[in-house]
Amino acid sequence: MSDSEGGPPIKVFQQILAQNYTNVALVALLFWDHITTLDREVELVWSTRWSLGKILFILNRYIPAANLFVLLFSYTYPSFPINGYAGSSLSSYQAVTKSRSCVAWSIIDDWLSLLSMAVVDVLLMLRITAMWDRNKIVRWILLPLFIITMGGMTAAIVNITVTAKQDEFPPSIRPCVVSFENTHLASTFFYSSMFFDTTIMLLTVARLVPMLRAGTLGPLLKVLQTDGYIYFAVLFMTATANIIVLQLASGPAKAMLITLHRVSSAMMCSRMVLNMRSHLLVQTQESTHTGQGEIELTKISIIDFARVTTRTEKSSTTQGTSTDGRTGQSGASSSV
Repeated sequence: MSDSEGGPPIKVFQQILAQNYTNVALVALLFWDHITTLDREVELVWSTRWSLGKILFILNRYIPAANLFVLLFSYTYPSFPINGYAGSSLSSYQAVTKSRSCVAWSIIDDWLSLLSMAVVDVLLMLRITAMWDRNKIVRWILLPLFIITMGGMTAAIVNITVTAKQDEFPPSIRPCVVSFENTHLASTFFYSSMFFDTTIMLLTVARLVPMLRAGTLGPLLKVLQTDGYIYFAVLFMTATANIIVLQLASGPAKAMLITLHRVSSAMMCSRMVLNMRSHLLVQTQESTHTGQGEIELTKISIIDFARVTTRTEKSSTTQGTSTDGRTGQSGASSSV
């Protein structure tokens, strides 16, 4: 079925409207998350000194918000109608100018999403590096992992940038609708995300499961373990869903779940950092009052603010036991 002017079929209009409603709901979810965690952000982030970690947290917190503002702006900006659509009063020059403006806004949105994922991945790398006590081998694993991941994501964004074009839709549906070619290459963005997150999860399991079995996993590392599992499950599912939709859906429906992946990664990463920082703050206060605890606070910041230590079993045959009789500890500098 087509409209009376011979434009796109009604089904495509329905897909655009469904995408509109979905993205507006996801934007509302992101801002709800910001509001409900704002008090923790002020207490745990803004009150600390400036550091790399603080900058990364703020970037992860507010780049997605700016990203989605650009997206919603393209939904409502009235000067985007493309020439040739019924009812358009634009001249050819105006139509070309507005079409380029529409595509430019879409490209900005896409590159902001890449920057947002890069920030999230750096935070995750710092986090796993801390778990492994800044192990050099782990660092050498993470460096090429990050380069490969960003390379795959960049290839997808470049493909979208090069092939992006504005489609003809009535402004009342959406003033700016952009499509792109080669969805298989676009899927590389989500394959890269899955590859990165899976590697991070394997490193997390390899580090924490043996400690859990040995009974040496402290409360903070349990928080890192739980949050890491939840993050991996959510992001792996959203990336998989995007790949399936990109390959099987048609028309505007292909991009239906892209915003879901962006919002999920930003929310989950922010909450992981806030949860860990909150736990460290409590543990530090308890350690200060009791003279005991499992962490040695070295720096109050988001990036390298604590030394996380884990209990090890005391052995009567172990040499070098401390004179106060307390159990030996092994430390890992936290980096997120």
